[in-house]
Amino acid sequence: MAIQVLCTDLDGTLLNNQKEIAPADVAAISRWQATGRLFGITSGRQETGEARALRTLVRPDFVVCLNGALVIKADRQRKRRPLSAAAAARVITVMMQANVQEIVVTFQGLSHPLDMHSGRFAGIDPAALPGDGRGIDKLSAIIKDPQTRAKLMLALHQLPVTTTHSDTDYLEVTGPGVTKASGLTVALGAACPLAQVAAVGDYGNDEEMIKQVGIGYAVANATARLKAVADRLTVANTDAPISHIVNDLLDTKN
Repeated sequence: MAIQVLCTDLDGTLLNNQKEIAPADVAAISRWQATGRLFGITSGRQETGEARALRTLVRPDFVVCLNGALVIKADRQRKRRPLSAAAAARVITVMMQANVQEIVVTFQGLSHPLDMHSGRFAGIDPAALPGDGRGIDKLSAIIKDPQTRAKLMLALHQLPVTTTHSDTDYLEVTGPGVTKASGLTVALGAACPLAQVAAVGDYGNDEEMIKQVGIGYAVANATARLKAVADRLTVANTDAPISHIVNDLLDTKN
């Protein structure tokens, strides 16, 4: 089945180590979209963070934010899939009991750090937490110690949430079944099955997406685990990987 959609993770994949997009990647994305195919961004970032990174150099057809908790479809309709109030409260309690360096909540499109002494999030009315029907999109914990991180991951797996990680020190929690892969399904709808999608990433929050799409790529700087589940490997984020992938897909007519 021919690939009709290409999507990429942002940090560590489309963005190089200077948080910039290579000119060769900008040109390749334009070439891809000029064929009538769709290009999308999938990221753990919030919407404003993704927009800042793209800087109008790239205009994606759709965007999956916050590991799938917010999806902006090709027709610009928006779909939020927040944590329930009860689940968010339980996650915060478990995180508070662990020896984490920081807890951050993404609520109504903005990220807020938790005051580890008061248990309150800066900038949020306490009456609105853990939610008033609007919900929390994502909870993140920064943990430097690998053993503490592994224990917290295990504890969170017992809750009705989705837990993943980005970079080495971040645990990220979204609602049950909310992943970049499910966000892609929401973004594309019935018009395009995941079998017609190629995706590229570098870390744990990309794993489900890489496994479920038609062709999953891992950049050379990806984790060993992501490389193991990917269908293909490409160059590192410092070497314009999207240009290589577009050449691969268009020149071999996948």
